[in-house]
Amino acid sequence: MAGKNSSKKPRKVFIIILAIVIIIVAGTCIIMKMIFPGISFPGAASFKTVTSSVNAFSYEPAKIEPGTVYHYVKSNIDGSKLADVTIFVSSDEHLEVFKIYPGSNATFYVTADMDWEVFSPKALDGYEIYKDGSRKFIMHAELSKEKNEYTYNNGKNQYSVPIGHFPIHNYNFDLTSLNFTFRQLTNPKSDFSVGIHYPAFDLVHFVKFVYTGQVNIKYLSDEIRNMITCWKYEIGGEGFANKTGTVWVNKDKGYIEDIEIPLADNPSWNSFKLKLTSVEAMSQDAWNSYIITQSKEYFDKLGK
Repeated sequence: MAGKNSSKKPRKVFIIILAIVIIIVAGTCIIMKMIFPGISFPGAASFKTVTSSVNAFSYEPAKIEPGTVYHYVKSNIDGSKLADVTIFVSSDEHLEVFKIYPGSNATFYVTADMDWEVFSPKALDGYEIYKDGSRKFIMHAELSKEKNEYTYNNGKNQYSVPIGHFPIHNYNFDLTSLNFTFRQLTNPKSDFSVGIHYPAFDLVHFVKFVYTGQVNIKYLSDEIRNMITCWKYEIGGEGFANKTGTVWVNKDKGYIEDIEIPLADNPSWNSFKLKLTSVEAMSQDAWNSYIITQSKEYFDKLGK
């Protein structure tokens, strides 16, 4: 009898430990969902060969318009949780983005260097800007066309992510690079696809970026949006967890007027909307001053 009882004891201990692990994992998932309502747990897409829609584009430098600033408001589709996203075109290849997320203890500055051979960012750099004016490096991403991958580096860890389709765009970057490739379409009424990178907010990847697959962009019609004549597109597919949204692109200038996608690009939101509010000319010096001034105003209001 003693031998039988002793053999059952380790089994009971194992079952108890397994139950505790399951409870912890389930509890963590629930807590993360509560903290990050837009969490979607995307998985890495699988693919055998790298495909391309690059031939749908033809690069025309004059359409980039350096010295231009685009002011956008980011929110959920229902208009809740407003944030400012401002894009500055520093040069034909260099884009700079300044973001203010209400309630955050920092403002955000991200730069992208474009590779117009594949109509995708060849490098991305992200920083947090603090109340004292200091900047903290967050992340660097670099494209390797030879290896068909992005390498991400946060200063401590580095990892590579495969690419399954070109052009490739970072959804967490608010599709900024896609914004500047729309105007390079040879035929704006043609259908095309792009690959998507997205940060996986799950217990496997822990906010690491993954390649989630392609999204297909299909021209629907000409439509008035923001009192502007636009090309209206459907956008969706595997890269967006098989969810479908809409993009309105300024017919005259080729930049995005509005986007609505029922998938958050940041876990603090539950969906994604990006609406253009204004466009203006600005020098590099004026832009640098704008970031400083807007950050100061934000932190002054935050401190009240």
